[in-house]
Amino acid sequence: MSLESQLSLSKNGGVYYNKTRISPTDDPVLIVGIGGTGIDAMLYVKNEVQCRMQLPTDRNGKVLNNTPLNISFLAVDTDKEVLNKTRGVASIRETSGEFVDLRVPGLPGVISRVVQKDLNKPEWNWYDPDMTANGGVDGANGVRQIGRFMLFYNMELVIGKLKQTITTVIQNAQMKSNNLKVYILGEAAKLNNCSSVAGFGLIFLVCLFSIYA
Repeated sequence: MSLESQLSLSKNGGVYYNKTRISPTDDPVLIVGIGGTGIDAMLYVKNEVQCRMQLPTDRNGKVLNNTPLNISFLAVDTDKEVLNKTRGVASIRETSGEFVDLRVPGLPGVISRVVQKDLNKPEWNWYDPDMTANGGVDGANGVRQIGRFMLFYNMELVIGKLKQTITTVIQNAQMKSNNLKVYILGEAAKLNNCSSVAGFGLIFLVCLFSIYA
């Protein structure tokens, strides 16, 4: 029996009542999971939000969404298999735009074209021309330069998705607050799959400047 079950009033624990939910913050919140470990952490938070916070309902009390409207989630990865990940009642809803897919179709050929034509450009001159695409089909496979390549190649997609999500979550806060809070979750000890947490923070700053400039 879990600790939660032991503490439940329904089990005579006298501490926890599973229908007690807390009010969410008025601030717009965006939680981003980068790579497998970051997405695991994001799903843990999402499960807590779904189970612990008050959810939006209509006049008849029917739940309209499984998370508060001012709290959004994004999963970013080079491997679509992460869509199979779950935590409790939480999952990644691809149809709701929660997944940013960094896969690059025909990745080895794309890398070859960049090596032949674009390595003199500032956005690509960091890439090692001797690096071949061992990953790409099933993700970056832990190869930092391949993961970064896939992120850079999809940069317009990433920025567009972030701008759309930021705008939506602020609108969903219904003018109660414009104090956007962004939490970027990832594995700081092994900066492989998509990009570093710090690098993604810089991408967020670009998005915010483009929205509010």
